[in-house]
Amino acid sequence: VVGSSLRGKNGEGWEKVIRRLKTIIDHEDIENVLRVGFESLDENEQSQFLHIAVFFSCEDGDLVKAMLADTKFDIKHGLEILVNRSLIYISTGGKIMMHKLLQQVATKVVHREESWKQRILINAPEICDVLERAKGTRAVSGISFDISGIGEVSVSKKAFKRMPNLRFLRVYKSEYDGNDVLHIPEEMEFPCRHLRLLQWKAYPNKFLPPAFHPEYLVKLDMSRSKLKYLWKGTQPLTNLKEMYLGRSFHLKELPDLTNATNLEKLYLNRCKSLVEIPSSFSHLHKLETLVMAYCMSIKVIPPHLNLASLDYLNMDGCTKLRNFPAMSTHIRNLTMSITAVKDVPASTRLCSRLDTLDLSWNRKLKEI
Repeated sequence: VVGSSLRGKNGEGWEKVIRRLKTIIDHEDIENVLRVGFESLDENEQSQFLHIAVFFSCEDGDLVKAMLADTKFDIKHGLEILVNRSLIYISTGGKIMMHKLLQQVATKVVHREESWKQRILINAPEICDVLERAKGTRAVSGISFDISGIGEVSVSKKAFKRMPNLRFLRVYKSEYDGNDVLHIPEEMEFPCRHLRLLQWKAYPNKFLPPAFHPEYLVKLDMSRSKLKYLWKGTQPLTNLKEMYLGRSFHLKELPDLTNATNLEKLYLNRCKSLVEIPSSFSHLHKLETLVMAYCMSIKVIPPHLNLASLDYLNMDGCTKLRNFPAMSTHIRNLTMSITAVKDVPASTRLCSRLDTLDLSWNRKLKEI
């Protein structure tokens, strides 16, 4: 990291950094050594580094580019600089990776920012205060909120009103002790029109705020929620790439996904109250992964789903499912064990790329 930060500097610049390193190394503070790399970045690059450290380490590179696409600077160029400075690296699978020590550097930088110009909120007590008293600012672009140990917090109806530039919202629980409660008013104002990431594990309400705007959403993760539905009507969802609703036991209906034409991953595993798959699924031309394991109330899949890009389908444990859905011939992995399916269509033989086919424990299935 230090070597990369010296690239392109003149002799005087090298000497300045080396003098500082001698002082730091005497105190054996490795995080301060790594901070040299961070301070060699310009303001936009620093912002990109901090957001990746807090929200996007180990995420797919294309997803991260989509997340940061509405910012004013060149995302691709910024990532190249972070790679050249050894602050991130791209894995062979295309994921953006960051060393844990560098993530700790980012955390300390975030903590040291003055409250009135903080871009990212990560301190739980501070976030509780902001949400209870509606003390957010226009500077806030991201919130990463671990609710473990917060006790009982009531979110103000106007909690997000002063944060119109919020783009990344993550609420999660690192320790599942069951004692922490977050109360959210059903009519909560939510003017965050440019939200790109909404990851709210165990969301406590039956539906999202009526004023919620999903137009710019890239990733929606409401796993383990108490949602019965997300929103009503057709919404502009062309930016949505990933959607996670797994273990939302009370979810009864899916939203209209007609405009989610760029959706690539959809996880519905163990949504045991979900009764049907909407016909709008036929518009998901780029869907690659569909997980519906143990959706035990689903009986029928729409027969004419044009899922041309589907690569992986898991419908294990859909015990009431009677029909075998029409498959894309490009599918590689298909698992449908423990269902009520009786017949497998002859077209399945045309799936020349199929690597895995699991139809075990289908007691009503006739011979293939």
